[in-house]
Amino acid sequence: MNCKRCERSDGSYCRECKTGFYDNKCESSCALNCEGCHRQDGQCYSCVKGHWGTHCNNECGDQCKTCHRWGGCAECNTGYYGSKCEKNCGDYCVRCDTQNGCSACTPGYYSNNGVCKRCRKKNIGCTCTSYYNCVGCTKGYFLHIDYCLQCPHHCTSCISSTQCTSCTEGRFGNICQHQCTGDCVNGNCDSSKATCQCNANYEGEKCDQCIARYSNNGCKQRCSVGCVNNECDASGRCIQGCIHGYWKPTCRIKCNPECLSCNQADGSCSQCINTTKYGQNCIQDCSNTCKNSICDITGKCTNGCNTNTFGKKCENTCDEHCIKRDNNTLCSEKTGMCLYGCETGYKGTFCPQGKTGNKLYMLCNSLFTWSIFHFTTDIVVIEKEEEKQISSTIPGGAVVGGAVALAVIVAFGLVLLRRRRTNSNNTNTTHNQEPENSSLYATMNKEKAYRAVNVNEATDDVHSVSRIKYPHYQSPPPKEKNAYLG
Repeated sequence: MNCKRCERSDGSYCRECKTGFYDNKCESSCALNCEGCHRQDGQCYSCVKGHWGTHCNNECGDQCKTCHRWGGCAECNTGYYGSKCEKNCGDYCVRCDTQNGCSACTPGYYSNNGVCKRCRKKNIGCTCTSYYNCVGCTKGYFLHIDYCLQCPHHCTSCISSTQCTSCTEGRFGNICQHQCTGDCVNGNCDSSKATCQCNANYEGEKCDQCIARYSNNGCKQRCSVGCVNNECDASGRCIQGCIHGYWKPTCRIKCNPECLSCNQADGSCSQCINTTKYGQNCIQDCSNTCKNSICDITGKCTNGCNTNTFGKKCENTCDEHCIKRDNNTLCSEKTGMCLYGCETGYKGTFCPQGKTGNKLYMLCNSLFTWSIFHFTTDIVVIEKEEEKQISSTIPGGAVVGGAVALAVIVAFGLVLLRRRRTNSNNTNTTHNQEPENSSLYATMNKEKAYRAVNVNEATDDVHSVSRIKYPHYQSPPPKEKNAYLG
């Protein structure tokens, strides 16, 4: 009856069964959900959709997306899990595992045995891994210790109260305080990143500044090569000044070719390339009495003076009556004082003209000469080593100062006379040492007296004497024996 084709000889053997039957006589039926089965053992060739197994007697479930013929359900529809996809992950699940259920929930919920449950502090923006804790924040909030605070106004996400990471459309800035229209002047506004993305050569939150090495004209003009580190402001002014060889605020003008460096304000040389030159244009020759003819920008000899000269520019000659010793210089390069004393018959620190025979005459002559130097306009002024600048010569001050100094010298002269009376047999070749704090002295010789000029010129630590012939000076009268001194 269920045989589709049987043997012709006697009809006792069925060669092919009708669909849904099997065995030798086709008397057994295939399984209910089987779409055809083997003639010998009844195993299903294939199963009706949603069933699996050798006889298609297992169900995959209604929510099974992929049902495997031999293994069952391989993939569930979204939101379901279990062997037959019979379990629901819930509305707040964002990642549902077929075997274990929900493994990730929407912010404000946590997974508990495959099911998403609400965090305790969800209403204040918390995300959690258990009911009580707060490990992160939902959009629009930021984490502060163990709870969440709301981001600033117009800020859609942030990491603190002063740093937004995204803004509402049309705004940008640290706290979304700027509007794209009008504030992002040289860039492209990106509200999703809370930034104004600058065009080439611009920088700043609003892209309104030139980057380093550029200035003005749409930030297309590079800073001058004369700027230190090539850094300038928006106007082109060099921020750290000029490198050697350039001047002006923008450092675009080269210094005089003779200058190693120059004043940034007026271009005058501040250092010469040739160390034997000086002056604002480095065209004046250093004094040939400077050692190796080397001086600084002011003309001051930087390596000292040649033998037997002294002064700032080594422009003075040591007194001819200073005692000579080997080939050494006769006097101090700073003050002109004789280093080894005076020749026999001459006296004083600088060995001024005059024999020592008439002591009273020599004293009076020295005082007279000193008075002339301090009470006329022809004055010799040598400043202290520690003084850096003499600003002006005030006549009134000179008179008062002169009077005080005169009184000191008179007192010193009286003491000297008294000592000389008790030591009349001593010679005048005693070594004179240079006083360390000499503040004033005059340089005199047989034919000339000189006055200091350039009293307003700044000096360093070396005394200077500039010389002008004093026309009224006269040589002392011939020496006479004084009856008062004997």
